[in-house]
Amino acid sequence: MLRLPRGHRVPARTDRPAGGRAVRHALTLPQTKENVMALSIGEHEYAAWRLRGPLDVAALRRRHNALSVGLSIVDLGGSGEPVVLTEICRSLARDHRPVTAGHSTLFQVGADDHVLVVAHAGEGTGGLVAGELGRALLDGHHGRPVAEMRSQAFAYIDVPGVNTHVGSLVAEVEGGDWSGVAAQLKAAPAEAVDFLVAGTAAVVGRDLGECEITVDIGKGPDLPGTDSLTRLAIGWSPDEPLADLARGLRDGGAGEPGPAEVLISIGQDVAFTVGSLRAEPVELPARAAGHRLAVRLRLRPNGVRIRIDFDTRHRDREGALRLARRLWTVWTTSTPELPIRVLTGLTALERQQVLVDWAGQDEPYPSDSCLHELIEAAAHRNPATVAVSCGPVAVTYAELNDWANRAAAHLRALEVRPDTVVGVVAARSVEAVVGMLAILKAGGAFLPLDPQSPAERLRYQMDDTGAVVVLAARDHIASMAAAIPKATVVSLSDFQEGTDGVPDVPAGCRPDHLAYVIYTSGSTGRPKGVAVSHRNIVHSNHARHVHDEFPERVLITNPLTFDGSASGLYWALTEGGTVLIPTDQELLDLKAGSDLIRATRATHLHTIASVYSVLLDYGHESTLRLVNVGGEVLPPSLVARHFAVNPGASLFNDYGPTEATVWASTHRCGVGDGLGVVVPVGRPVSNCRVFVLDGDLVPVLPGLVGEIFIGGVGVARGYVGRGGLTAERFVPDPFGGGGRLYRTGDRGRHRVDGVVEFLGRVDKQVKVRGFRVELGEIENAIQRSPDVTEAVVLAENDGVNECRLVAHVVLRDPDARSVLREHLAQVLPNYMCPHEFVWHKRLPRNHNGKVDAAALSSAHAKRAIRQQDGTSVDQLALADVDALLRELS
Repeated sequence: MLRLPRGHRVPARTDRPAGGRAVRHALTLPQTKENVMALSIGEHEYAAWRLRGPLDVAALRRRHNALSVGLSIVDLGGSGEPVVLTEICRSLARDHRPVTAGHSTLFQVGADDHVLVVAHAGEGTGGLVAGELGRALLDGHHGRPVAEMRSQAFAYIDVPGVNTHVGSLVAEVEGGDWSGVAAQLKAAPAEAVDFLVAGTAAVVGRDLGECEITVDIGKGPDLPGTDSLTRLAIGWSPDEPLADLARGLRDGGAGEPGPAEVLISIGQDVAFTVGSLRAEPVELPARAAGHRLAVRLRLRPNGVRIRIDFDTRHRDREGALRLARRLWTVWTTSTPELPIRVLTGLTALERQQVLVDWAGQDEPYPSDSCLHELIEAAAHRNPATVAVSCGPVAVTYAELNDWANRAAAHLRALEVRPDTVVGVVAARSVEAVVGMLAILKAGGAFLPLDPQSPAERLRYQMDDTGAVVVLAARDHIASMAAAIPKATVVSLSDFQEGTDGVPDVPAGCRPDHLAYVIYTSGSTGRPKGVAVSHRNIVHSNHARHVHDEFPERVLITNPLTFDGSASGLYWALTEGGTVLIPTDQELLDLKAGSDLIRATRATHLHTIASVYSVLLDYGHESTLRLVNVGGEVLPPSLVARHFAVNPGASLFNDYGPTEATVWASTHRCGVGDGLGVVVPVGRPVSNCRVFVLDGDLVPVLPGLVGEIFIGGVGVARGYVGRGGLTAERFVPDPFGGGGRLYRTGDRGRHRVDGVVEFLGRVDKQVKVRGFRVELGEIENAIQRSPDVTEAVVLAENDGVNECRLVAHVVLRDPDARSVLREHLAQVLPNYMCPHEFVWHKRLPRNHNGKVDAAALSSAHAKRAIRQQDGTSVDQLALADVDALLRELS
């Protein structure tokens, strides 16, 4: 176990030394063994000793003169213990004179109490050799020529782009577990040191999520092997024994090394006495680091002192402490024959956390019910309550149920049965909700169709699902009949009037039968239909109880073709609340939408972050009690605005793809989330499981990045007619239970408290206004034009949380630009059409012959020849936001 003694901590402060560069001091007493420090002291590092006992200062100066190194003496004037290091750090930070290797500063604390600091330049063996030189200065004995030691103090590799964001963690580890390592160091020191370095490299590589890293390795002159800094490219297989990696270090690494992000330094570190003078090593803060991560080991007779210097932009104190614990475990428990995967894997505690405690909990839910049965029950409980309202049209639960029953009877006459897919025009309207419910009551599964989608896309979705019937309101009958000539188009308006109190007829379907199919963007160039069962959506609605709220009046801004609309729609309808659907005009004019919140006294809002941002521009005196956002990244700035405008409303950040039925996790935002860098997506909702795994489906360590996998009741049946793709994305759950996990393609990590953070995509899929877009589908559509020879689509961020689609195209005929745009308008929904085109004579390629995306991005950033195609995304915030939300991504 790590033994980290407690110590007094002096609050950090920021000074600005001469030269204008700010340095941050984080100061502790010398005996403190654990601290996070962030201090840049000039351009040097230092080795330091606390000297207690009588010191002959004159003799010390003579030794310095004999070795041709300088000595400065600073009297701290009897400073109290809490400010000793404070004054030392300030003095060193102020001293910007050129410093030769071995230059010393002696700080006089008391009569028999001093701190000797020996300077060295750079990272790596400079500190190790300066330590040897400092000991020689104190005891007058040295085993190597002084000139050699002085030159070694400069044996470091300078890394461009020095980083001032430095934190340090120092931990002393000792105990019986170290006895085996100590024995090996004594019996075979060279092999033992290589074993320690190899174990350190493997752990650091796992920490960085890599199996190949470039490291600077420094060994002190008191250890076998080279004492200069060596840069090696190290690669390994997770199944490779650690002994093979250690041998690889001796053989010179795995290839030509590039820039090194990691430093591993190892040397002896023991206190010593000179007569009655006792010298003990003292930790001083790091300078601005030239490495993203530095691990320094100082070996002691019964343990090791670990110092980890890290870039505070990439990790925090807890992450450094976890790394130190893992290093100790590998050093003291591993054997050379064990695979690296086993050595660097989860501890028993971490495995319990990521696979059990954080993965999600099961709770009872109506698992024997179908979605429409729960809506019918709500209708019988609340027949006079308004169920759905859109513009001037509103229906009560009794009217909704009767209308849907009449239409369902007609569908059954058309031989609609369980798992039969029926299209429904899903414009924002009461009729669309009636149509969906009617299809469910008939036993079928609804397919929401956007009347503004290209006819080719509508026909594809109908053909792909085998649907031959479409329900539509009267004003969409003609357009649907023209777009899908093979389909039977049924007017919902024909069933609005009729006998009241139409009895519910059992649909004959079970919870495992299909409830709906929703299409998302497909990387193969064709959209793919996600098949969702009644059990999936019933579970998803029931999980809304996490809000501890009754969905009284729920406003839904998402289009009904977007599965995110189901989050509020069916939660309200199964509980007996009122669904508020804005008209197209009210959504296009978001001020009118904001007025709708007040006019309808909406209590709940289900939306996406970009729409909510605009609504907040007009928000005041809101009646909202709960706001759910999902479908795209929620920026911290929007959280801050929410609490400034709607402090009385709870804000939840929902996460989950269509394949996990609307949501899989949620995070209740607090004021502090508005001050952070990433707003978490929270913890799994009930009956869902969320894991962060590597490419081999092995859980990654807490704090490290992996791919998010989702399991539990919400995992959909799969993709319609895509058995191979379903098998690829829906994989067997390796952690028991016989279920499946959905591979989301999202990058994420667990925080130390178990909360999940979403960190982007691992593939070419992006989000445009909450809709998933596969760049490959757009590329395929462009390349289907006979005028195109090559095309690549890239996603760029415009700096205000908006994703812009940029198409890089090579045309056979330069005059065909307008023809291409017209082609895309016919085959792609509006939100998938590129916002910008860049025209090329040929696309740049890398050494592998692949299109060089980085070169394209760079050229675009420099505004190479290009042509704007329409309005930029940020200009669409008010006028055309609905067009971007029309279809599923």
